Amino acid sequence: MTTGVPGRIALVPLASEIIARRLVSEVFSLERSIDGRLRTVAFGPEFPGDALMMYERLRAAAGQDGVVDGSYVVVDTATATAVGQIGTFGPLDGHEVEFGYGINRSWWGRGTATTAVAQLIAQLEVRSGIGQLVADTSVDNPASGRVLEKNGFVATSRRASAEGELIRWVRRPDAGERQATCSRRT
Repeated sequence: MTTGVPGRIALVPLASEIIARRLVSEVFSLERSIDGRLRTVAFGPEFPGDALMMYERLRAAAGQDGVVDGSYVVVDTATATAVGQIGTFGPLDGHEVEFGYGINRSWWGRGTATTAVAQLIAQLEVRSGIGQLVADTSVDNPASGRVLEKNGFVATSRRASAEGELIRWVRRPDAGERQATCSRRT
């Protein structure tokens, strides 16, 4: 199943077939269902960016159906091009679910990440037992922080990591309700 804004961005489940193809080739295409239609999706050399280093682990995490639960390819539906990846870390049965995302540099500044995060939130909200969502961004990447703010996240802390200083962002389960209430008041 895909979720998306017709004519814009769709989240296509990350499948072991995609992982296997990307591990052996930088450029390839595969047929995927997008908004109920079978489309040939083009995967270019920018895809999946930094997530490539996790592909062996993700391949091992694929379920019996070959899909990595909670992980998606971000696809531009107008061109049927893979433009990024978004997904959760760990099982989707906990109170707190952490996720991350990466958009191909050539797609930055177009609202792609904001839309993909909103769609991931929508996917996760239909699952029971998921409480708050969390994500980390680099202090050197304020644009990613703005993506999260637009989706109802609040910065809660900072911490040092091997990648540099990170900001922790939290979105509580009722953030969508609070955001809707606030926008009705203005």
